[in-house]
Amino acid sequence: MRDVISIITPTYNHEKYIEECIRSVLKQDYQNWEMIIVDDASTDNTVKVIEKYEREDSRIKLIIHEENYGPYRLVDTYNEALRKSKGKYISILEGDDIMPKNKMNIQVSAFDKVEKDYILVYGNCLVVNEKLRPMAYYKPPINRKIAYNDPIGSALYYLLKLEIHINPQSVLIKKSALKKIGGFKGSDYLHLVDYPTLLHLSLVGRFYYIDETLGIWRRHLSSVTSNYDRDLSTLEDLSRYFIEFVKNNKRTISNLGIKFSEDEISNVHAKIINYKKDIQRYFNATFLLSLNKFKDAKKSFYNVLKMDNIPKRYKFGAIIGIISCYLKIDLISMQRMLRSKILHSRWFE
Repeated sequence: MRDVISIITPTYNHEKYIEECIRSVLKQDYQNWEMIIVDDASTDNTVKVIEKYEREDSRIKLIIHEENYGPYRLVDTYNEALRKSKGKYISILEGDDIMPKNKMNIQVSAFDKVEKDYILVYGNCLVVNEKLRPMAYYKPPINRKIAYNDPIGSALYYLLKLEIHINPQSVLIKKSALKKIGGFKGSDYLHLVDYPTLLHLSLVGRFYYIDETLGIWRRHLSSVTSNYDRDLSTLEDLSRYFIEFVKNNKRTISNLGIKFSEDEISNVHAKIINYKKDIQRYFNATFLLSLNKFKDAKKSFYNVLKMDNIPKRYKFGAIIGIISCYLKIDLISMQRMLRSKILHSRWFE
């Protein structure tokens, strides 16, 4: 019998999405799983939808918070589910996201083949809007040392740049590795769990990358990561966390042969934050366009054209975006869909 996978699903007011999320798990090629759903005191009908599936399938287990923890206690929600989990592996699937039907089968098969010091298997992540139209496609860097965290600690050079292309939607993690670092990591000033946890995991084992779409991340207006102002402040929070992490793990990092000076980190992060703030303006505009908010998107695209330091490809994209707004057709999503050769049916068939 194949090993159990524990799927951790935090959810809050996901009435519109949670059924699609659960059904994507039920349709998995790999069936030896448990799905631990933690509802953070939803005020809509999210719980009712979950309870329906919980009655029908004993692998689905619901935990309900009596009071709302909120995004800045998301790490507590994750660790609550981790303590309840019985699987050898941990998969992450938030209540508004979708799991490709072959994800777990591919990843467990990979773990069966690789050496024991591999602790995390991950792949590419497709970003979609509320209507499941493609918005972006995340792949890790080509550099093998960084993509595979080989030798151990190499991924820190990539995470230093505040990049998180190891998307939580695409990962499968050994539970033993999470226990080794003391569970999921976070901070009271940071609403993200993936980046801090990846930093700590990068010190204890190698990663294994598969060039497949293993995660589908849905962004919508009510999702935590779709708030533009918060996205910008999060960059500064990530920078702060990285500096604290290096300081607190100085000996371990040094023993791995990796050296970062505080000045080096500060200088790199200052440049990256300014650059990413500019780029984020463009992606915010494309997000509004994907939701057919043409008036707001057009205004945002015009602001992108006024920026001096943004790469030319984004300015060209802004022109396409403005044309899209006048035509009231999302040409950018159409282009991404064709470029990614996406077959919608394959996720759910």
